[in-house]
Amino acid sequence: MLREDNPKGSAARLARLRGLLFGPAGKYLLVGVLSFAIDFGMLVLLYEVFGVVLWLATPIAFLVSLFANYLLQRFFTFAGTPTRGTSFIKYILLVAVNTVAASLIVSGFEAVGSSYVIGKVVSTAAMTVWNFFAYKYWVFAAREGAGLEEPAPSPAREA
Repeated sequence: MLREDNPKGSAARLARLRGLLFGPAGKYLLVGVLSFAIDFGMLVLLYEVFGVVLWLATPIAFLVSLFANYLLQRFFTFAGTPTRGTSFIKYILLVAVNTVAASLIVSGFEAVGSSYVIGKVVSTAAMTVWNFFAYKYWVFAAREGAGLEEPAPSPAREA
């Protein structure tokens, strides 16, 4: 026997899916895929083609992709969020943490006899999760009350 779907439930599920795909999380993932392509492509180019040592090629590729990532996240993913004006400074601090983490993870995988490629994938997966929350709640966090309240009416002038 076939079950009839509840049209209201289907519409709600579709709205949630649309929100995930086209809302901040979907945009974040799209920008993340582009950033990963830049990062991974640069890493392979520097390490495999130009012979740059891995410990140097990894952070160079990572930093280039993170610069592109900041611009895309700031002006595409979180474009409507009025920030405190310190988003770039916070982003740079996060980049420093991510650069050290990526270098340690990628080099660590190679040091134990595994592929640097697997290390790169693992470091990217971990950063994908923690960066979304760091961006949303810290780097690009909305100013307190910005755009959330109606402006108070101006007091009437006395004649």
